[in-house]
Amino acid sequence: MLNWMTGSEVVAIGDIASTNPNDLVHHVPLGHECYKLWVHEVTNFEVTLYRPTREFFLLHEALSSTVTWPIKYIIFN
Repeated sequence: MLNWMTGSEVVAIGDIASTNPNDLVHHVPLGHECYKLWVHEVTNFEVTLYRPTREFFLLHEALSSTVTWPIKYIIFN
């Protein structure tokens, strides 16, 4: 996962949970420009979520949970 504000820094490692735009992420529809990702490891503890929720504002707070992340800021290995 790349920093969605700069696009140049790897900020987390995760897995794709869904690409279905109708799926919900913390009660909000995913939409067409994002994927739902499981967050397994965070490397930058200051990055904010692309779509903050009542539960999570920073990416590291969503560790072991799912987040909405823009497709253009996801790299695949």
